Formats: sequence, structure tokens, C-alpha cells
Amino acid sequence: MNGEQNVIESRMSFDKKGQFIENYDFGGANFVYASLTWAPYLTIKNCNEKGRNCTYYGFLGDMMDICADSLNFTWDIYKDVNNSWGLFPISGPYNLSGNHVFTMMVTSCCYSTSHR
Repeated sequence: MNGEQNVIESRMSFDKKGQFIENYDFGGANFVYASLTWAPYLTIKNCNEKGRNCTYYGFLGDMMDICADSLNFTWDIYKDVNNSWGLFPISGPYNLSGNHVFTMMVTSCCYSTSHR
């Protein structure tokens, strides 16, 4: 997305009784996250010098794979070489204790898929 804002839009549909039919589709969007290892939830290894092309494993990575499959999106994660969890500015108030944005995405994704 390169800093651009994009809107993902889905049509609303209703059944014969007028109840909303939940349909989550991110339209094949690609999300990229910066993070650090947060064992045992997420371990990032074997990255290149820019923190890219990593391998990962752990609960959060597994859940993101499941969500991506269910909600039609792809995702990638890279290791932040500044050890700032991908947040800017590094000294900002949201960079105190870890991987908040990534965790929120996984949590909301899991909630959405479990309530279908």
C-alpha cells in the first residue's frame, strides 16, 4: 500500500427474514506487518539484512494464516531492524510493550471467523 489509504468494500446482503448475512472478504488485499519475536506467540527467524524474507512460526502466525484463508487476504511479516516493533516514532507512547497492532489484527480476525 506504500502509505496509501485504501478502502475495502463489501456489499451487504440479507436473508429472506431480513437478517444481515455476514460476508467478510478483504478482496485479496495484502497486509504487511513489522514485528519482533514475541515467543512463544510469534518467532521470526532467518531474515535478510533488511529484515525481509523471514520465516515465522507460533500461534499468531498460525492464526493469521487461518484468517487470511477465511477472509481472502494475504499477509507478510518482517523483522523491524530498529527493534521498535514497527512503530514510529520509536520513542512514542504506543511503543512501550510490544506488538499491539499485529495482536489486534489477529484478535479481531479470530473473533470475526469464530462468529460466522
